[in-house]
This record gives sequence, structure tokens and C-alpha cells, in this order.
Amino acid sequence: MQVPQDKTEYAQLSYSLTDQSYNHKEQKSLKEASK
Repeated sequence: MQVPQDKTEYAQLSYSLTDQSYNHKEQKSLKEASK
């Protein structure tokens, strides 16, 4: 994986990665709750 030289680009990248995993956890717990 490339590390972007621009700090803001890097922050956005890491944010979107954590955002994706958070969304995934949310969806999983929603599925569990809807059972």
C-alpha cells in the first residue's frame, strides 16, 4: 500500500478505512437485532 505524501489525503484515507469497518460493525449488529 502506498503512503500518500499529502497529510490531508492520508487522513481522509485512514478515516474512510475506519469508517468502513465501523459501518460494517453497525450492519452486523443491525442484522443481529433484526433476528
